[in-house]
Amino acid sequence: GVLSMKYCSVLPKEAIDKYGVDFRSNPVGTGPFAFHYWEETQMLAFLKNEHYYLKDKQGLQLPYLGAVSITFKKDLNSVFLDFMKGNYDILQGTEGEYIVELLDNGGYLRSAYSDDIILEKSPWLKTDYLGFLIDPDKQKDSPLADVRVRKAISMAIDRKLLTKTLLHNMAEPALGGFLPKGFKAYQSESDNNSFDRGQAARLIVEAGYGLDNQLLIELNCTDANADMAQFIQHQLNLVGIELKINILDAGNLSENIDNSKILFFKESWLADYPDEENFMSLFYSQNFSPEGPNSTHFKNIDLDLNYEKALSVKDSEYRVKLYREMDSIVSANVPVVPLYYGQAVKFLHKNLMGMQTNAVNMLDLRRVKKTPSN
Repeated sequence: GVLSMKYCSVLPKEAIDKYGVDFRSNPVGTGPFAFHYWEETQMLAFLKNEHYYLKDKQGLQLPYLGAVSITFKKDLNSVFLDFMKGNYDILQGTEGEYIVELLDNGGYLRSAYSDDIILEKSPWLKTDYLGFLIDPDKQKDSPLADVRVRKAISMAIDRKLLTKTLLHNMAEPALGGFLPKGFKAYQSESDNNSFDRGQAARLIVEAGYGLDNQLLIELNCTDANADMAQFIQHQLNLVGIELKINILDAGNLSENIDNSKILFFKESWLADYPDEENFMSLFYSQNFSPEGPNSTHFKNIDLDLNYEKALSVKDSEYRVKLYREMDSIVSANVPVVPLYYGQAVKFLHKNLMGMQTNAVNMLDLRRVKKTPSN
């Protein structure tokens, strides 16, 4: 739960007392590496914590690495070139244009790089989705208030094609509910998330739209998602929905979503901790934004009751059942359109060993070893 999050790590009171508001620039903790140097927005350096409490099975002190440097750069193609030169040991993520160079159409590492690089993929508890503001007090006669329109949008999108063409198979098509693969309550199928262009077109007509009454909606997203928005625009056009794309910077998008100023948006949610509650909290009616994470303002009595039960029940199988029911309620009412589930992707040089993966994509370097490169 919440106490397992890194935000709740143990900190020494004496360090807080000493540094006060400057603690962020002088962090003191109990992790495997100790803070050494920080140039904000540029790089962060750590040295081995010689007093770290963990040892390996042979009794050797962890971590093995003597130091770690993390660089922050916006030019991802420059990062790729430095990685290929050996200036970096790990390249994380698939956002840069370099992904086409490294991976083939099937999402596999190209043979030209297989002698020097390892591709590591693992499930990541993350769902990318389209969200609708469905608060009746704020929609003001929006066509998105009609669940048939929301279902049509969901059924019009070919998620398999999306993940193949735009994401190089580095994500899992969201054919189930909002809960991603990796959770016990994950459902592999959902009727409203199955691709059915014919049914989507019929739902649009049933909702009262057609040649004489064109359905026009606006999707808000960041520039990083512009290609995806254009893909969705084309898919929706095929079922009679005209989509306008509005590009906002990340800060404005987040603020507008939190304050219920936009009706339709592209967002993602990743686990703060590996529990279904963290995802279902987005649909609990007591969590309305801006105070809470429920930015769609979805409200359902049955979901609320199940959510509250799941917080106190100790039977793990019963909890899974409750969360599965909640996920089905979300799928039936379509406050969100799940697009794809995340995969944690890392490219490593082969002289790096012992990298461990986890469902929340946290960088764990405790048991990593680096041998001299050839």
